[in-house]
Amino acid sequence: MPIKKYTDEELSSLVIQLIHKSYDSPEKILETFRVNISRKVQSMSMKKLTENEIQESSLKVATVAFNNLNRISREMASAKLSREITQKSRQTGIDLSEYKDYFHGLAKDMVKGLIQWNYDQAKKERNKILKKRK
Repeated sequence: MPIKKYTDEELSSLVIQLIHKSYDSPEKILETFRVNISRKVQSMSMKKLTENEIQESSLKVATVAFNNLNRISREMASAKLSREITQKSRQTGIDLSEYKDYFHGLAKDMVKGLIQWNYDQAKKERNKILKKRK
């Protein structure tokens, strides 16, 4: 790819496009974050789950994450962009192919953050229910 100048908005839009392209199904999310999700599923359960139960619950968690991908905004992506990359992009321009791993890594980190946010929300709800039982 040729060297080109990009605005922060263009770069953040690229990250959002990568998120939707790379994680285009709950199964893709589960495939990428299987260990992370299964740990969260096990920690939320009050019982010792079987592998089958973990699998089923993990797919549900991945489905929730997939359904919430639109919560990741361009503004959020823009805030996470490296200052070095945004400055270089604005001043001299960059070849996107040289930063392919960086942008894919950023997209992955943002989806992982979404999964963590969903987990934190579910944990708060569970704790509210447990407090009411006492």
